[in-house]
Amino acid sequence: MKPQTLTHAIAAMRALVRARHSGNAEQLRHAEFEVKEQGRYVLQVRQALVGNRDGVTLNNVIPGWVNARLAGKVEESA
Repeated sequence: MKPQTLTHAIAAMRALVRARHSGNAEQLRHAEFEVKEQGRYVLQVRQALVGNRDGVTLNNVIPGWVNARLAGKVEESA
């Protein structure tokens, strides 16, 4: 089991996309398990990516951007 971090969550999400495109069922099952294993960090990445106007995609997202984006949302809603 990998530690739960934003970096691992981003990597797991990228692997899931690659597995979907490859058509390999075993690779897809493994990638889905990796995404589920990262739990709330995957949700944080998805939340940060939705509606962003910075042009950031799953291909070029970094943990620092996710943290900054989520911190900005918290301040905006306050």
